[in-house]
Amino acid sequence: WGNRLTQLLPKRRLRVRKGHLGTRILVWLLLMGLVLTVVTCFNVAADHLRDSLETIETTSFSYARAAAQYIDGDRIARYEQTLEKDEYYQDIQEFLNALQQQTELINYFYVAIPEDDDFVYIWDAKQSKRVCEMGERETYPEKMQVAVKRAFRTDPEEELYFANYRHDYLGSAFYPVFNTQGEPVALVVVSMTIPNIL
Repeated sequence: WGNRLTQLLPKRRLRVRKGHLGTRILVWLLLMGLVLTVVTCFNVAADHLRDSLETIETTSFSYARAAAQYIDGDRIARYEQTLEKDEYYQDIQEFLNALQQQTELINYFYVAIPEDDDFVYIWDAKQSKRVCEMGERETYPEKMQVAVKRAFRTDPEEELYFANYRHDYLGSAFYPVFNTQGEPVALVVVSMTIPNIL
């Protein structure tokens, strides 16, 4: 029956059908290859982004903790009240400048006292894009106030705050400076550029 059926069908038509099947398989293989390539690219990009974020989180919090532990928290209130710079103040300024110079990723590195609607600068590393003087105030950028409240505690939460700030996409770490009574009196803020995020 098979031979008879083959004889009844025109040979041309049979070849065309075989050609269609081959073309369909080829198209499906190409589509599968394209999908696999796109998925692989997304996975590689996601892994790269995750690695970048982990590096920035680890680095920024290590800088913030180092500065917070080095600073004498008992001096903060006096600096806020008098705005007078002494030798210790200059030492800390040089320390922050030196820390910031170790990496090009740090955009902002400062110590500030958080208040209800804004924060008061105490130190600001000289390598920052915009340097603020002691006593200068700045209102919180959007949603930053929530991150500040989570960090400005005796048991701070170490969580990066992300923001698009002045044409840079930044990950910011906040870590408190404590006085001898164990109370938070200021925050060290380290903001690092997240490269190629967009």
